[in-house]
Amino acid sequence: TSDPFSTSRLYVRFDHPFPSDDVLQEAFEKAAPGLEYVSRHMGKAFAFVKYTSAAAAAEARVNMNGAVVHGQKLRVSVAQPPRSGRKRQRTNENNLMGRTGNRAPFH
Repeated sequence: TSDPFSTSRLYVRFDHPFPSDDVLQEAFEKAAPGLEYVSRHMGKAFAFVKYTSAAAAAEARVNMNGAVVHGQKLRVSVAQPPRSGRKRQRTNENNLMGRTGNRAPFH
């Protein structure tokens, strides 16, 4: 069986960043029932979309892949599961060290 977290998330690519989340939110709400969120990174030409079920995500992918929204053609695919990548790990390590981790103690 596949991981429902990964199959209910979609990766959406477009040519230029959208001015707001509202455009994508509205488009994906119409594409399939059960939209949980649209996560768009400021200044980036991609977003993640999450549905409550893999079936809803599959329906949205079929309906939205190749669709033109706000003058941009969308390319929609199933998102890969989040990695427990080095970036997140480094951030956790930095948080454990705290901001004083690189400073010499005052004595």
